[in-house]
Amino acid sequence: VFFFFCLYLAVKKLHYKSFLSIITAYDKFRYSRFFFAFAVWALLIIITTVVSYFVNSEDISIQFDPVNFAILVGVTVVLLPIQTNTEEILFRGYMLQGLSQIFKNGITPLIITSLLFGMVHMSNPEASAFGWAVMLPYYTVFGFFLGALALLDEGLELAMGIHCANNLISSLLITSPNGVLKTDAIFVAKSENPGGEFLTWFVLAAITFTIFWLKYRWKNFNLLIK
Repeated sequence: VFFFFCLYLAVKKLHYKSFLSIITAYDKFRYSRFFFAFAVWALLIIITTVVSYFVNSEDISIQFDPVNFAILVGVTVVLLPIQTNTEEILFRGYMLQGLSQIFKNGITPLIITSLLFGMVHMSNPEASAFGWAVMLPYYTVFGFFLGALALLDEGLELAMGIHCANNLISSLLITSPNGVLKTDAIFVAKSENPGGEFLTWFVLAAITFTIFWLKYRWKNFNLLIK
């Protein structure tokens, strides 16, 4: 919350720009895109988690506690959107736009911000548990995926929706010993397979991109290089 406030002040008082201008190229925030992306990614996570439970029930168990879960819902619904949206605005908005003024293209800032996004997540416990060689590519590729969506769609709404759904729904659905968010989720994973999870993520990302492509039919791929 504090960092979001500081970022807002920096954009308004140091750069004299409207805060909306680092979020979207349009006149107003496109809520329909945000909620559509949230719904698509949330549904895919829910399906994947439920299937994993039935296929691999020896490693995933139910720990549902109604009282603790209700408290968890209240906390995550209020705070996690602030966390994920602040990250999107910083990396895929503020930094991506700023670096584009230096490099005069989209792909170089996209690569740099994706690497930085991956690096800041290396303080997470899963990075210590499974190593940088596994987790840095995962977070970097995730950042690249979100950044590419932001460029193609000329706004952060889709990326914000996916990032919010990813953290919020995951924290409510499943927790694990090495996860950064140890919560009173519905399921608990007794063991983890980061390589398998990375592969699953690729499949989900491909499905999501295909859905977005069929819906929005982007024609501005030149924004990745111009």
